[in-house]
Amino acid sequence: MGSESRVRALIPAGMSLGKGPVAIELQLAPAERYACISRTLRRFGYTHLKRSQKAVVLRFLERVSSYSREQLITAIFRSASRI
Repeated sequence: MGSESRVRALIPAGMSLGKGPVAIELQLAPAERYACISRTLRRFGYTHLKRSQKAVVLRFLERVSSYSREQLITAIFRSASRI
């Protein structure tokens, strides 16, 4: 099962990526990070998610991209205008 499909399965269940047995050990190259962020936001329909669901996607992106929360929020605002 791919990493994005794992997150898609977690969103309805409301599980947290920070607790429990879920482990994501992916790291992206710096050039691929912004492309992955915008692709992930589009796939999950980020602008239409509930706040708790957005938090799960944000936590996933923190782990995969290794960006800080603040950097991700900035990237999300930039790419949200293009979604």
